[in-house]
Amino acid sequence: MQRVDPRILYVLLVVIITVSLVDKSFSLPIIPAQQTVQAYNTIEAAGRENPRRMAIVDGWWSASTQGENKWQTIALMTQLMRDRIPFAMLSGDPQNTTLMETIADKLAQKYNYKYGQDYVNWGYKVAYPQTLIGMVQDIPGTLKEDANGTPMAKLPVMNGVHTFKDISVVAEITPVSSLDLWLGMVQGVDHTPIVYLPTAVMAPEAFPYLDSHQISGMAIGIKGAGDYEKLLGMKSTGTQISSAMSLVYALIILLIVVGNIGYWADRAVKAQQAK
Repeated sequence: MQRVDPRILYVLLVVIITVSLVDKSFSLPIIPAQQTVQAYNTIEAAGRENPRRMAIVDGWWSASTQGENKWQTIALMTQLMRDRIPFAMLSGDPQNTTLMETIADKLAQKYNYKYGQDYVNWGYKVAYPQTLIGMVQDIPGTLKEDANGTPMAKLPVMNGVHTFKDISVVAEITPVSSLDLWLGMVQGVDHTPIVYLPTAVMAPEAFPYLDSHQISGMAIGIKGAGDYEKLLGMKSTGTQISSAMSLVYALIILLIVVGNIGYWADRAVKAQQAK
């Protein structure tokens, strides 16, 4: 039991992952984490209280972390469009502005969302802290135009949007420590609700903010994307990858148990032989 060929274990691992990802009908039962439910409910409340009040989707992710952040973004934008909440995309990474707009444009076809009327891309901002400071006082005056160069005044979706007091919720989707910028420069000033969708490695440092209610929910990594899909009543890639990960964790636990049984059995045999 302790001398199983490692190649067998790797083959078993590959088979489990491949089967669970290729079989589109396969999924394990998902119980959404409480912090994901809080994030989902925050967006729901924003849409229910004032459906035409704008939300902001802030993305710092790029191609290197889209394995987690892409599926979080799709789930979040699906909820926004389903609930008919207008939103603006803002990016802290140069790749992100194109990646998020591609997702939004694809979903817009399904939910009959029109660019400039229901959603807008504010684009990538280099001097991010300075941009947020300016937006606290005057959003259209600070941004001036969208990612395509269209003046804010010509975009119907921007009607009535002046400061963060006109924003219903901010969704921060990120693999880096960008949350502190929003907490310090926006949430601390206007108390705008923030939902946090980080990669799994970034989540631990945010739990104190969740406990203090400085953020209003958190969907962690691909597991959070799977949880979100469950809450939306959909089953997509986030659910599949989450199920595959759960099987891998189960395999690891099983191998640990088997290895320990082998270890104690070996000790028992050696003790018997010593007598």
